[in-house]
Order: sequence, then C-alpha cells, then structure tokens
Amino acid sequence: RRVCSELGLKVKLIPCNVVMRWNSTYDMMAFVLNYKDAIDQLTGDRALKLRAYELDNEDWGIIEDLVAILETYKNATTFFSQDGASIVSVIPAMDTPDSHSNLHTKLYHPAI
Repeated sequence: RRVCSELGLKVKLIPCNVVMRWNSTYDMMAFVLNYKDAIDQLTGDRALKLRAYELDNEDWGIIEDLVAILETYKNATTFFSQDGASIVSVIPAMDTPDSHSNLHTKLYHPAI
C-alpha cells in the first residue's frame, strides 16, 4: 500500500489469469505494466525476500510485446461479444486484428 501511495497508484489486486479465459492474460499483463514501478520496487526490496520474482528489462519487453498483441484481440472479442454486433459488421471486423496489428512487421522477442 505504501509503495502504491508513494507512486500515486490506486491500491488494487492484480487480476487473476484464468486459463479458460485468454482475455484474463491481457488484463493481468496490462495491469502489471501499469504497476511496473511498484512491482520493481517491491521485488527489488531485499527485506521483502521477493528478489527471485524480480523482472529484468528483457522480461518487461516480453510483457510489453504480449500486451500489444493481445490488446488487438481483446478489442475484437469485446466487439464481437456486444449485443449490437450483426453479421454485417462482424465479417469485415474479423480481418481487423490481423490488419491493425504489427504482428508481421515488428520484430518481437522470440518468446512471443
């Protein structure tokens, strides 16, 4: 709580990753990016004995890449799930994730 307050962040729990709901991975990773400074402070504090969970720059880069890719699919899923989505709007939108992501142009970390 102290670290969040010092950084001007609202105290929240990290969203759980649920295997059956892939959007939960996006939600969790996006949250982690927003709370990066707090997480770095907590895992870097020897007194808390969380150093084994400390993320390096490469780890943060993988999370950034993953969030960038999953955000497109989260938005598409949200669009397809709305009540007003008709077949006329869904079919063209099915091409949106691929055409709007830079999946084929950006060099992502090999883990992605």
